[in-house]
Amino acid sequence: MNWTIQRLQAEIDNIKYLCAKLEATISEAEDHRELALKGAHDKQEELEAALHQTRENMAWQLREYQELTNVKLALDIEIATYCKLLECRVLVKGDGVGTSNISVVNSAGGSGSGLTCRGTIGGGG
Repeated sequence: MNWTIQRLQAEIDNIKYLCAKLEATISEAEDHRELALKGAHDKQEELEAALHQTRENMAWQLREYQELTNVKLALDIEIATYCKLLECRVLVKGDGVGTSNISVVNSAGGSGSGLTCRGTIGGGG
């Protein structure tokens, strides 16, 4: 009977040792899981911040693009206006004698491409 008690006591000690080893493994796994979750959470926050910054940058670039497009449109209209005015000036250019009656008419309602030259150049004597 003494031998049975010793064998059972050894078995209990062995099971306690295995139990402690398993608890240590579980604790280590939980620590590893916590670190992994914290790392994943930190990475998620970093990516969300980068996404927010990228969206702000994209909005800024869109505003810049729209502003530049508006400036380009205004310059295109101005260039078209000056081209028409230069065409009219070529019509008016003469020997300097006589009178000229030239007017520039905007027939397109504000877009410089609708300018036309009208008038007469008369010679004097």
